[in-house]
Amino acid sequence: MPQPTTSGLAALTRSIFTALGIGNDAAGIDLPRCRHAVLCLVDGLGAGLLETYAHKAAYLASLNGAGQQLRSGFPSTTASSLASLATAADSGGHGLVG
Repeated sequence: MPQPTTSGLAALTRSIFTALGIGNDAAGIDLPRCRHAVLCLVDGLGAGLLETYAHKAAYLASLNGAGQQLRSGFPSTTASSLASLATAADSGGHGLVG
């Protein structure tokens, strides 16, 4: 049976937990071990917009390309994305679609 595809936000949550020493599912996102983590999520800021407006957000633009780009889940609504971030599951797993 094929493994389900996991969106970036669901994978990010599991990878942060692994970096904190909670669980062992890095979900393909390589994060260093840490004692504390802060996640700053900017709704609607994709890699394309960041590239276009790099002059407005120089620090964030300097990080673009330094690591992995996360892909949005489906549907890419704020409610679905935040639920994926909170539950570490995609829409099919948490059931919130919009």
